[in-house]
Amino acid sequence: MNKTFRHIYRFGSFQLDEQERRLTCEGNEISLTLKAFETLLLLVQHSGCVLEKREIMDQIWRETYVEEGTLAQNIFTLRRALGEDSANIQFIETVPRKGYRFIGQVEICNKEENASPLSSSLPAIAVLPFESLNECVDKEYLGPGLTDVLVTKLSNLSQITVLPAANTRKYANLSYDPVQVGKELSVDCVLTGSFQRAGTRTRTIVQLINVESERVILSEIIDHESTDVFSAQDLISERVTRSILQFSGGDCNNKIDGTNSGSTNRNNS
Repeated sequence: MNKTFRHIYRFGSFQLDEQERRLTCEGNEISLTLKAFETLLLLVQHSGCVLEKREIMDQIWRETYVEEGTLAQNIFTLRRALGEDSANIQFIETVPRKGYRFIGQVEICNKEENASPLSSSLPAIAVLPFESLNECVDKEYLGPGLTDVLVTKLSNLSQITVLPAANTRKYANLSYDPVQVGKELSVDCVLTGSFQRAGTRTRTIVQLINVESERVILSEIIDHESTDVFSAQDLISERVTRSILQFSGGDCNNKIDGTNSGSTNRNNS
């Protein structure tokens, strides 16, 4: 079987897992937003080099215009997560009038593993990036964040195996055939989703598609009223996870192949 290398960056007592999108300190996971993680990863990957502010913003917010204050807030969040303050800078240095530089000693560990991380006999699911159906100010936060939260929650189910979110990010903002993507990723099912915002209301549509039969085996519409993006992410991911758990009925290997169940459609307010 082909081998791939999983990049893990170590600095101080911290470990940054590029594939799993995780930052840990002595084995304890540190919660970061998607953009904060990507900012840290970019800095670590260019350790010792000055990255200009505009360069960082162009990399992290590729299709969205943001001001320097947004980047500064990200850096503040990272410094707090890394245990830094203005009087104790160990990792992220501010270069006046230019940008930032990662000054910590970085060790790169290339962990060899099978090309397909899904060696379990449990049904394997890939959560594809959620698509925004309309322009909304928080689509850059709601969509990617929702995908990450769903992967985390579904990974806690014992009935299935879930592909890490890093393996599906390349499909964001692309037109794709979910069945073909499922075949490329060597999974049994793909979970697709779309959302649209109207004022404070969010409508999310998710579908679980069986790759072999090319059938939609679970479908759900979720309506949610909130101005808080994180609240929306939590509520939607909780309902999707609950639906998949109820759908599997404790016998996911039999039901998730699409031979014993049809689609469901629920409208939750």
